Amino acid sequence: MESVLIAMTRVSMVYPNMYKFPSLLTIISEERCAFLEHNIQTALALGEDNRFANAANALWSYRWNPRSAVQLSIIWGGIESLFLIERGIKSKLSIAASRFLSGTDIMVAQIKSLYEVRCKAVHEMKNGENELLNASVDILFRLILKCVELQKIPNVDALLK
Repeated sequence: MESVLIAMTRVSMVYPNMYKFPSLLTIISEERCAFLEHNIQTALALGEDNRFANAANALWSYRWNPRSAVQLSIIWGGIESLFLIERGIKSKLSIAASRFLSGTDIMVAQIKSLYEVRCKAVHEMKNGENELLNASVDILFRLILKCVELQKIPNVDALLK
């Protein structure tokens, strides 16, 4: 007689970077709940634009791959989708993202550095350090929140003037 093992979750394979389902409960502050309640319609409307939808999906789905090189590729795919820059990507993307987030060029060097980590990860399949992955995730998270706050996708031409 064969024995049958029944998983305690609906996920049959879980990588170290993924949470089991159901995962630990996350307590959301009243401030965050109010933000969500106030901005959900804006986020849904922005989701009609593929650039925003791709960025949000990247932020949601990057954890599903166990390799940090692939995770960086997904995160930066989300960042790049918001700006759709075709030439001089590293420089223009860094400037546009910095200006969109801060209104200045104060973050350009940091974003360029993170983009270089992304390039090594993608082209050389080198797994980066978690802190650099987390910094890239933070940039994408902040970009998405800024889109919701401003109720629009970045206008690259205006940001690069």
